[in-house]
Amino acid sequence: MDSMSRMIIRKMLREPMIHFNEIAGTEEEGLYWNLFKDMFNLEKEAKAMRDHIRIGTRKSALALWQAEHISAELQRLYPNITVELVHFNTKGDRILEKPLAQVGGKGLFTAELEEAMHKGDIDIAVHSLKDMPTELPEGLILGAISAREVPYDALVSPPVYKTLDKLPEGARVGTSSLRRQAQLLHVRPDLKVEVIRGNVQTRLSKIETEKLDGVILAQAGLKRLGLDDQITQVFKADEMIPAVGQGALAIECRADDTEMLEMLAPINNEATRYAVEGERSFLRQLNGGCQVPMGGVHGTIEKGQLTLKAMIASLDGKTVYEGEISGPAKKAEILGKNLAKALYEEGGQTYCGCSHRGRNHKMTGMVYLIGAGPGDVKLITVKGRECIEKADVIVYDYLADAHLLEWARPPDAELIYAGKQCKDHTMHQWEINELLVQKGKEGKIVARLKGGDPLVFGRGGEEAMALGEAGVPFEFVPGVTSPIAAPAYAGIPVTQRAMATSFAVVTGHEDPTKAVSGIHWEGLATAVDTLCFVMGVGNLPTIAEKLIAHGRPASTPVALVRWGGTKTVQEVLVSTLEHVVEDVEKAQLKAPAIIVVGDVVNLREKLQWFDNKPLFGKTIVVTRARSQASAFREKLAAQGANVVEAAAIKTSPLELFDEDRRIINNTKQYQCIVFTSGEGVRYFFDALYKEGKDTRALGNSKVAAIGCATARELQKYGIVPDIIPVDYKAESAVKALEEELKAGDSVLLIQPKVARDVIPRSLRHHDIDVDILRLYETTQDTSQQEALVNALTAGTVDYITFTSSSTVTNTIQLLGDDALKLLGNTKIACIGPITAATAMSAGLKPAVISDVYTTDGLVNAIVKDI
Repeated sequence: MDSMSRMIIRKMLREPMIHFNEIAGTEEEGLYWNLFKDMFNLEKEAKAMRDHIRIGTRKSALALWQAEHISAELQRLYPNITVELVHFNTKGDRILEKPLAQVGGKGLFTAELEEAMHKGDIDIAVHSLKDMPTELPEGLILGAISAREVPYDALVSPPVYKTLDKLPEGARVGTSSLRRQAQLLHVRPDLKVEVIRGNVQTRLSKIETEKLDGVILAQAGLKRLGLDDQITQVFKADEMIPAVGQGALAIECRADDTEMLEMLAPINNEATRYAVEGERSFLRQLNGGCQVPMGGVHGTIEKGQLTLKAMIASLDGKTVYEGEISGPAKKAEILGKNLAKALYEEGGQTYCGCSHRGRNHKMTGMVYLIGAGPGDVKLITVKGRECIEKADVIVYDYLADAHLLEWARPPDAELIYAGKQCKDHTMHQWEINELLVQKGKEGKIVARLKGGDPLVFGRGGEEAMALGEAGVPFEFVPGVTSPIAAPAYAGIPVTQRAMATSFAVVTGHEDPTKAVSGIHWEGLATAVDTLCFVMGVGNLPTIAEKLIAHGRPASTPVALVRWGGTKTVQEVLVSTLEHVVEDVEKAQLKAPAIIVVGDVVNLREKLQWFDNKPLFGKTIVVTRARSQASAFREKLAAQGANVVEAAAIKTSPLELFDEDRRIINNTKQYQCIVFTSGEGVRYFFDALYKEGKDTRALGNSKVAAIGCATARELQKYGIVPDIIPVDYKAESAVKALEEELKAGDSVLLIQPKVARDVIPRSLRHHDIDVDILRLYETTQDTSQQEALVNALTAGTVDYITFTSSSTVTNTIQLLGDDALKLLGNTKIACIGPITAATAMSAGLKPAVISDVYTTDGLVNAIVKDI
């Protein structure tokens, strides 16, 4: 395979959806499916670019077993590579006479290997995850976490005792863990706990050499070494909560080693990763990543839900705080943090924290001073979004886009508006400072959202000073500043070769308490090519006067960009210094606006791009289910539209009966399985996984997808459809299926509770057996009812879109008696004739009906209607 083909395949492996979208509708689209099928056969070749891998490992028998296990997995995946084990003797292996908590904690087992990775001496390191700190060194990452072995603790004792409750009073039990000690003493306060260190075999030998009555070890380690026959009792999580990450293997590598990360991807187990992410988040929240001497947490995943059980105890076991939390597995980090906070506030703060901090240290919060960017919500940084998602409290400004709050952690994130407009301050600056200090001292994670950048006239420095003086930790999260972004969205670069080699950002609204202006007008007027004034609309006459008076030509071009980057309200006014005040008054242009002074303003004629998109200034309502709306919203936004999401429908799973389960467990009996929607794909595989099966259950059955969106959803599960009808009508699906099937064949049709019967009726007419599996239903979604009514009442909606008949009927029901009146003020846009017919039967008059029955087709139809 040549290098170009290899590059294409690697791209498709990483981002198949993006690649497909790039070629969808082109002449190459038909070739895509054949290439994608071949891609799976070439995957190993595409990834196995490295022919030799060096694995760092400790020298103990268990560590070597773990490294050899990962070595075998890599060689199974990539048969042409060689693997070398590089042995290390870590500080944790050398210091055996003291408990870990006294000599530095978990990092003792990883530091030497991590240093070797940084130097390039090894490619990856294999660790027991429970031995790893929750904070990794900069530049390193957990490239994969393998499927978890049994996570529980186990007792090994002389056969005469069998179980913990059979041990004699005052029995001596060995363990290396303060967590185990606390839980042992909680159940058996009479026990004498002995601190033992060393590898698994060494600790087991102490039963004989030190006459111990038992030792507590991880069941996974004993099982991996073939010593599980020595176990006398296994403690399930409700008896002894395991250590964070116990039973899981972590593969650490360099964060910039993308090739290695690709090769490790097949080893990563998603369920295990979510479970341990929740556990490590719990630990990180309590003490920053060292260890909780007397605490434990254990995560389990069932049906996509993560349940975390945790405890914090006194060392003597007399006081125990226990808790449990459940939620979506994808919210693992938030769940872990919330559980830690709950136990901390219940009283666990007395016993949590690193030993070197002291037992009574208080958990301090963190304040992130975030630049949220101007206008376009997508201008926020990745780190800024991450801070919003994990924040307990979000304090936001007038200029921060309200859509940013959609990323807030549901349902308990506290939202506080602290907006300040000219002569209208919801909160004074000193009050905001006090609020941030207060929330930080309460142990909260605070996201302080400021428009643009927090340090470019954002008063972020003042807030940071207040936090620093109060001893509250803070971080700056820089943002895209409006003096650069707003002109860019107006097609005005602040610098341009041979035209503007310098620019300055100047406040147009100085501190009113200053007796003398701090702006050096004489130098500023002529020494800088491009001037960007912020907060200057109210002082525009003074700005123009001062610049002209100090040598700037009156003919110098000036632009005011109001609400730069905002799809519905961005305004751009172009004038000159001599006439700008008059022109702004005539246009009645108000704040907020950036004032740009300089010759670069003239480039707008050639470089205007944002406000000449076909749907710029148009507000379009999307009524599609929220789970399906994001891609449609992005397509409209890409054309410049302001999108209002007002889902009228939602889907939910139906109860499965014995016959449904029988079908799911016997899918191999069907010659073809037909999926009519992406939702059907998701619900089918959810049901399949709950029955303990995966894609292998489909056997040799052909797979049909009605529509490219359904096909793309199947790809996420590793399935390339065999049959895709030429369009999205049931009639076309029947024709495509009849060409592939014969009389006597059996078909499984995945449908919602209510669906047209065209496919099953037509196939049965040709003596093809059809079983229908109804896995979900579409119902009304009332969560966005207020947003929908408000948007339509305001009269600012240009189009409302309907992508199915159910979106039409449910939207009308949501609007009630005023439906036809409210919808009469906007254009109706429908996907295909069936949806349009439903709209017409309800008394609506569609203005747009797409000929292509996809969201792409509907977007194109709206653009043509403008």
